[in-house]
Amino acid sequence: MADLTDNQAAQTVRIAGTDITGVEINPITSTDMGNSRRGIEISQADELRTFNNNGQLFVGFSSVLAIGTVETAAYLFKNPSGSGKQVKIVSIYQNTNGTGTVRIYKTPTVTANGTTITPQSLRLQASPPASIANVFSSPTVTSNGTFIMDFVSTAQSGSLGFELLGYLILDANQTILITVQNSANNTNTDIGLKCLEI
Repeated sequence: MADLTDNQAAQTVRIAGTDITGVEINPITSTDMGNSRRGIEISQADELRTFNNNGQLFVGFSSVLAIGTVETAAYLFKNPSGSGKQVKIVSIYQNTNGTGTVRIYKTPTVTANGTTITPQSLRLQASPPASIANVFSSPTVTSNGTFIMDFVSTAQSGSLGFELLGYLILDANQTILITVQNSANNTNTDIGLKCLEI
């Protein structure tokens, strides 16, 4: 085979980044961007398994809520003052028998927390660690707070997972509110959240 000229030389893509905790990771090199992306996804999954093994990965779901066409406060998540930990949101889930919009806000004005949700460790063991988060469904608010992002469920009788991969971070004394607005009245909906506590 003939030698490659300079212009024909194989190109290497170099991707630098951080892991889900914000710690710098070694650069990834690949001649195929698709392979690079898959490598990053595998790395993130491996990191989550490591954190779960250490008892730092939690999930909490609301009960089934009947939510209609008016935007409704459905899920309140607080990293309390003095927790000593950062909370990194990995995923937000909506299970519904209809279509609708899920919105995420920060610093809502809350007058009543609502029904307590106890996040569960995904490390199943005899004495699992307890979450530091304060989590509630159906809170009462006078202001939703500052809008951050939204996503729309479009499939009937389906579930939607919105992957944040730890990029939404709550320091101590920070709160987010999740609202739901469905396309029909009395639509059964539940909301869940998976997070790391680091």
